[in-house]
Amino acid sequence: MNIFEIESYINDHSSVLTDFRAKYLNFLNRKNATRSTDKKWSTLRIEREADKAVNNFAHKSSQR
Repeated sequence: MNIFEIESYINDHSSVLTDFRAKYLNFLNRKNATRSTDKKWSTLRIEREADKAVNNFAHKSSQR
């Protein structure tokens, strides 16, 4: 299986990526809340970072 097939299979048969993304977004938002005002990330950046983490997670899962 390649990365796309695994990601498609996981999306169709499991909620692990959705759960991981939700928990990671929660983590990033909590971390962002502790930053000083001038260092806070925008919502768009938080979303992009979460997407990047999910892609890395899916990619590493496919290599096992």
